[in-house]
Amino acid sequence: MNWGYVRVSTNIQDETRQINSLLGAGVERQNIIVEKCSGKDFNRPLYLDLINNKLKPFDTLYLTKLDRLGRNSALLEKEIKKITTQRLCSIKFVEQSMLNYIVTKENLNTENDIFKGLLLYIVSFLSEWERGAMLERQRRAYDNLERNEQGKLISRRTGKVVGREKKVNSLTSEEKNLIKDWIKGKITCVRVMEILKISRPTLKKIKAEYLEEEIEL
Repeated sequence: MNWGYVRVSTNIQDETRQINSLLGAGVERQNIIVEKCSGKDFNRPLYLDLINNKLKPFDTLYLTKLDRLGRNSALLEKEIKKITTQRLCSIKFVEQSMLNYIVTKENLNTENDIFKGLLLYIVSFLSEWERGAMLERQRRAYDNLERNEQGKLISRRTGKVVGREKKVNSLTSEEKNLIKDWIKGKITCVRVMEILKISRPTLKKIKAEYLEEEIEL
């Protein structure tokens, strides 16, 4: 039987594209599990139910890309081994077919191709590294800037005032939680603007970057 797993990080992100991709690969809609959880680990109720209870030997699990399964390379390696060697199921990535792991009765005693295993590790590592590197670049960029007498950021190289620091970098944990409540629909945009003294365009920019996992709140 074919099963599909769709993951988005927040309640605001749209899972439609992933669902359509799995439908196009031949997975029936009632067999597609949609979960709204972070990919940092595998403590996800719907995912665990799928892997531990629904999947049967020689079923196939479909996902769009590797990062929909998870983002941590060490945990990904263990989870893929669990699915393929313990649950005896195949894994197919619709948009990364070079990473497909096919398990059949005929190849149970045959190890996966070493190059495919290496490629899997590289791609998973890059998924994790790219997100970490992006956040680190943002942090270092502002750490390396100095301020003039007016408190404005200046370039070490040119000594000139540079663009304004991202508002999100100066927010407290409580203020970030307030923005997350707005993204989840628990509070109005106007109310957040009044409390935090933030413009609507700035709020929308923070929301977009958060949903794309470019920043953390």
